Order: sequence, then structure tokens, then C-alpha cells
Amino acid sequence: MTPTIESTSAARQIIHDLLEQVDGDLSSRSRVIDGLLDLRNAAPDGSDLQFRVDELLMGVPGVTTVPNGWWLDRLEELRDLA
Repeated sequence: MTPTIESTSAARQIIHDLLEQVDGDLSSRSRVIDGLLDLRNAAPDGSDLQFRVDELLMGVPGVTTVPNGWWLDRLEELRDLA
């Protein structure tokens, strides 16, 4: 496989794993940021996915927790980009 295909597959797997980990109404902000950073590292360099993750990292809501509605919506959006 080429690096871009491998990166895309890795990004999709990370998104899948993150979606499975969402439980309840809130997630810790640090978990959300860690997930976005993992996804950013797996995204192909210069891709729309990487760009969008960067935007999301700058705007994660909350101080200590993030509403899971927001997080799930963002993961669905990112899955579409991957």
C-alpha cells in the first residue's frame, strides 16, 4: 500500500475506535484532544482531514468535559473526510 492509503486506513480505524469509546453524555476534554491528536498524526500530510482536525483542536468546547453530542458529530464529519 502507498503511504496515503495506509494513512487513510489508519485514520479510519482511529475514528472507528473513538466512536466505540463514546459513552454517556460527556467525555473528558483531554480524551477528546488526545483522540484528535492521534487522528491528526494518522491523517495524510496536507489533507483536508488534517486541516479540519487542526480547526477542531483550536475550538474544542468545555474546560474539563466535552458534550458527547458535539464529539459524535465531529467524529461523523471526520469519518466522511477520511
